[in-house]
Amino acid sequence: WVWKGTVCRYPDYDRALIMLSRGGADATVVREFDLVTRTFVEEDTFYLPEAKSDVCWLGRDEILVGSDFGPGSLTDSGYPRQVRRWRRGMPSSSADVVFSGHSDDVAVGGWFDAEDLYGPLNTYKTIEKNNPGAYNTLVMGPFGHGRWSRETGHTLHSNLYFGDSVATFYQRSIEMPFFRHFLKGSGDKASGLPEAYLFNTGRNAWRKFDQWPAAEARTVRYFLQEDGTLTTQKPARSGSVSYVSDPMKPVPSSENLGEMLQFTPFNYMSEDQRFAGRRPDVLVFQTGVLEQDLTLGGEITARLQIASTGTDADFFVKLIDVYPDDEPDHAYMPSKSVHLSGYQQMVRSEIMRARWRNSFEKPEPLKAGQKTPITFRLQDVLHTFKKGHRVMVQVQSSAFPLFDRNPQQFVPNIYKARKADFQKATQTIFNDSALEVQVLER
Repeated sequence: WVWKGTVCRYPDYDRALIMLSRGGADATVVREFDLVTRTFVEEDTFYLPEAKSDVCWLGRDEILVGSDFGPGSLTDSGYPRQVRRWRRGMPSSSADVVFSGHSDDVAVGGWFDAEDLYGPLNTYKTIEKNNPGAYNTLVMGPFGHGRWSRETGHTLHSNLYFGDSVATFYQRSIEMPFFRHFLKGSGDKASGLPEAYLFNTGRNAWRKFDQWPAAEARTVRYFLQEDGTLTTQKPARSGSVSYVSDPMKPVPSSENLGEMLQFTPFNYMSEDQRFAGRRPDVLVFQTGVLEQDLTLGGEITARLQIASTGTDADFFVKLIDVYPDDEPDHAYMPSKSVHLSGYQQMVRSEIMRARWRNSFEKPEPLKAGQKTPITFRLQDVLHTFKKGHRVMVQVQSSAFPLFDRNPQQFVPNIYKARKADFQKATQTIFNDSALEVQVLER
């Protein structure tokens, strides 16, 4: 069990509600702890079994709680949609409901959520598809998992600075109006909030949208040319470029191995990728220097055409913002050894194991040497590549230890692969491969 958080009873600080999760998962067990005797309270106590819960103290013998109270008490994504006032001595099931939201109210997420970037984006889209008339708002900020709930002053991710008090802006300008409207206001769909309120991680500014992806988004394909350029022009003739992937010498997923070995590494999501681009087993494609700002806003799809000398392979695709050589450091650089001159910021990435290219239920081997399409989605993005920057795409076949190594020979169960199963393979990327993005004109 992993400590997940503590809420102390104010102002005496003599009792605490401690949240413990199984292996660090979102679901927690909540237990009351006596800070004076340093023991768990066993009798007449506040206790919640394992669920996605949230709690806070109201008084010595009263708390507010959101948890799984049975059918109808959770959102579509499995989180509490009810807040109850729970008095000591009464069963939690009898606690008074003081607020009840809809099962599909608001999806809030962080562009750097290493635990669940997929969740809020696809919760929002699924509700839009299946319940088009429901109140539904998407909020995405420059945060890691749940970090919109606490202010850090200078908002940083890895080496990048996104402004001051961004979490406070979210709480005051988005979260507070939402709760004020639904708790004290009319509670109808006219909350005053936009359909989507998203932070542009290139401009460092919030932007409102009537829908997501935006109706005006234009789909563009950037082709991976064999000369290393990245262009919107479809190649006139067939070409390819290859690299040798050795699972015994995998590409590191980060230069910061210490963070990679922590429970949930997250700085890698915007880390400088120069360490990878220098390797011979990483392909690099990039545009020329941009003559004007380029804003990518919406969905991203990798459309690869590959061949391999092996019968299985991984393909890790990264979208990267390349800074100019004269880019100045910001005032809050966390490391004196890192500079933004020429920085290659990872904007988005995703991996696909070739065995799952057609189905996640029925794995299929590759046919060695045969040209094969592999298509997969990266998560959404709202990022402006500024004038003077470049757009880069890197393609590689390992990112260890973030992802386990592929033996590159098809085996029934990779987790039972023998040492002899791990083989070098030559991976080929054809020039009709492309990264499909959505472009916003402003």
